[in-house]
Amino acid sequence: NFFKKQNIETIELDSFQTITLKNNIKLTCSSVGNFDSWLMIEIDNKKILNLNDCNVSDQELVKIKKKWNSIDVLLSQFSFASWICNPNDDLMANKQIERIKKRVDKQIDILKPLELIPFASFFYFCHEENSYLNKYLINIQNFYQWFNSKIKVTVLFPEETYLLDDKHDNSKSLRKWKIAYDKISKKKLINKVATNDIAYILN
Repeated sequence: NFFKKQNIETIELDSFQTITLKNNIKLTCSSVGNFDSWLMIEIDNKKILNLNDCNVSDQELVKIKKKWNSIDVLLSQFSFASWICNPNDDLMANKQIERIKKRVDKQIDILKPLELIPFASFFYFCHEENSYLNKYLINIQNFYQWFNSKIKVTVLFPEETYLLDDKHDNSKSLRKWKIAYDKISKKKLINKVATNDIAYILN
């Protein structure tokens, strides 16, 4: 309804329904649970699967693999974006971190993509009440070390452009991310919710 009010044409796809856009670009989408979805992009004989942060079941991954036998690029979340533990609960945090690692590992094992681009996790917790979670973030350097021996991992930094099949220098991107991660502990934290934010939430 929001898009219709903006006079923007919309097409809502059913699960596993494929639509062909201009230049023979094909899109296939499927819902996961009540609010998540993944997207397959087919362009120039390349298949790019964006799982984002979906908790896709093994059965769903197998279904995807059967439909598209070869997958060129997998895009997947590599860290967490919400609460995983209480302050100083290292045991619970480590369990959640291992769960995320196993989720990506399972995606690689079943889908067998040629390349993995980790994304959707480049953030930090900026409020006094949740900033303790920053020490548990899976940073991109660690993720790269975990999976680079298993699959080609391409790390990108904002405003970088990467063409498929081109050689990408991960070292430059990783250096930029290290600088960004090092700045987190020096950033000023938010300690209250602004009045206009409350009004926005209520409305």
